[in-house]
Amino acid sequence: MAALKKLFATVAVSCLTGALSIGSGGVTHASPRTLSTANCAGTAHATYTPGLTDTSSTVTYAWNYHYSTCLVVNAPGITSGTDTGSRTGARSCLDLLRQRQDTLSITWNNGSVSTADVNVIATQEGLDLVVTRTGTVTSGPFTGDVFNETITYLAPDFAQRCATTGITSLTGTTVLVID
Repeated sequence: MAALKKLFATVAVSCLTGALSIGSGGVTHASPRTLSTANCAGTAHATYTPGLTDTSSTVTYAWNYHYSTCLVVNAPGITSGTDTGSRTGARSCLDLLRQRQDTLSITWNNGSVSTADVNVIATQEGLDLVVTRTGTVTSGPFTGDVFNETITYLAPDFAQRCATTGITSLTGTTVLVID
């Protein structure tokens, strides 16, 4: 009877922690995944060359998101990070407001890199252009965790600039939560 109670207690604890695997070889214990979280704040800067307008043209888009302050649990040594890069392709102002899929990489201050697959949605909210990137970290620190970022660009004359001179740069803030 004591052995049966011990088995039930082991199964209950293992189910709660996700550390039980039942296969053809019997019951085995897997080590539970270490939960890591990151809460980061920083700046966002994007440039478009030539400027984005309402008409589609070949544009080089460059970005620099700097996560200058990160509060991190269970990822030793990470205190800040950056997501930088560029790509060239046909783009217009309308493309900024379309939902799309993307893969991003954040290089952390300790040299490690997290990659995430995200869904990107941008909306004009009052005087701001708000971009949300949500998805899952697929490699590096925080693998398997949910990625949720909100980038807020001050863009009071967004529509006017798209219709005339074009948008050559956007600057704002970013808040990133990985958990």
